[in-house]
Amino acid sequence: MKTESPVRIGWAEQSITPENKKLSLRGQFYERISEYVETPITVTALALQCGEGSMIICSCDLTSVEAELVDRVRELLKGKIDFPLERLIVNCTHTHTSHTYSAPKNDDGKTSSGNALGILRKFIPDDMVYKPLVDTTGVLDPEEAFEFLAVLVD
Repeated sequence: MKTESPVRIGWAEQSITPENKKLSLRGQFYERISEYVETPITVTALALQCGEGSMIICSCDLTSVEAELVDRVRELLKGKIDFPLERLIVNCTHTHTSHTYSAPKNDDGKTSSGNALGILRKFIPDDMVYKPLVDTTGVLDPEEAFEFLAVLVD
């Protein structure tokens, strides 16, 4: 005899717009700094459960989702929820008016790209210095943005 399992659905939305900080906007080949917030950027989570099956989908207003960000979110969630973390899916809406973020430097001293300029920085010789053309005073640093996002998605 087959038994029916109810489907449980949960939904939540949270702003990932930093307060009192500007953002380096990702998605172009030149530096752009936010001037104001027209519409908050958010993360929206959908949790589904049916019997033993479950999954969580987090949709972030970002240009892309780097594997390092998903790994960091899963790390932060360990022990906080009774859920198989490999069933956590993090995707993006692909907006060009959101965070530039990058994972902290790895063993070779490099970070994930962050944006097109971040990719170019990987190829700049160590004896050369990159000088931004825009004022980055009060702008959320890409590594700070990475941790800010990971904690909020968590």
